[in-house]
Amino acid sequence: MVAYGSAIDEIETKLRVLQREFTHTGSYSPIESVSTRLKSMESLLRKALKRDCRHLDDVRARVTDIAGIRVICSFTHDVYRVRDLLLTQDDLTLLEQKHYVAHPKPNGYRSLHLIIEVERH
Repeated sequence: MVAYGSAIDEIETKLRVLQREFTHTGSYSPIESVSTRLKSMESLLRKALKRDCRHLDDVRARVTDIAGIRVICSFTHDVYRVRDLLLTQDDLTLLEQKHYVAHPKPNGYRSLHLIIEVERH
């Protein structure tokens, strides 16, 4: 859990630096707000059991929502701009993208989910 909390801190810091750079240059900031969450141990255990994870490596491979960061943008094109800026970071690797902006869920939910790996220092 410490590693996931640290990954949240790392990405949140990168996003705050981006916001600061936009503000400093007087540019429009595509980032409206940033919030984070770390799944509780109880919730993680329930999900791991539900997915029949028997080892820690199984949990790492099958539970991809242990840590989460929500970035709210005002405009659709800003979502892609923030994604692209974030993924230019050398220590971040995109593992998977779930594209609910281009392909909304039946209930109308629209979002871009990125599963990102943070390189450990």
